[in-house]
Amino acid sequence: MSNDELTFRIRDGLTLPLRTQPIRFAVEWKNGLTSNAWGVYVEKTGDAYISCRDNIRAHKVSLHASGRQHISFPKNAPGLVSSTGDRFMNQWWEPQYTQKAVATFHLLFPPLGLRLNADQRRKFQTVWNKNNVWIPGDEEKMTVVYFVIIDDNKVLRKAEGSPPSTPFGVLKLRPGKRLVLIVEHRPEGNWRETAEDALKKIPSTVDPKMLEGDDPTLCLMGNTVENSHFMLPLSVRYNPPTEADST
Repeated sequence: MSNDELTFRIRDGLTLPLRTQPIRFAVEWKNGLTSNAWGVYVEKTGDAYISCRDNIRAHKVSLHASGRQHISFPKNAPGLVSSTGDRFMNQWWEPQYTQKAVATFHLLFPPLGLRLNADQRRKFQTVWNKNNVWIPGDEEKMTVVYFVIIDDNKVLRKAEGSPPSTPFGVLKLRPGKRLVLIVEHRPEGNWRETAEDALKKIPSTVDPKMLEGDDPTLCLMGNTVENSHFMLPLSVRYNPPTEADST
């Protein structure tokens, strides 16, 4: 894989792939619109954490050295509860592989999800001005950031015929292991239908007042293959029902 396939915007003095932490990134689109900013860091224990660095503060992805992986939200977060009643969601195990590497987690950024404008970013300027990598979005394809855990003695190679992809970060994870951040553009598939179905399934018990004001963000989560999970953050707009809707 080579950095020639995608052109990143980075701060002066940085060289890709980044090998120091925290690694911060966002996907940028036309007319100055962008995704949310995300950050990745590894603790001395070998546990890695992926979290949003601006207005999606509720969700954090944990890739533990024990092999347990999960998405969690803060204690006492208003309106947030998992189906099991605790603060952990979508728990899975670090994927094991022999020949073909499997991403333990990936973030999806469809063009429709790149909607944060300059005014919205100014609210979080102290965070946004620390971003290390701006990833180019694609007007027709989805931008995907993969998090792959591999052995130190292994070399990642692209599968023949796969979409262009570029590693932009490599972090030491624990003895014998490293975490590689890879980005690619791939066809959107049926993500739009999936998002629409998810919106229809929002429980009717959700307090409408929680959805008023600024556009809230919906995070769709699930797994593509066993022990490989994803998150798709989307800005949504709540339209209160009108009298015409009830007639």
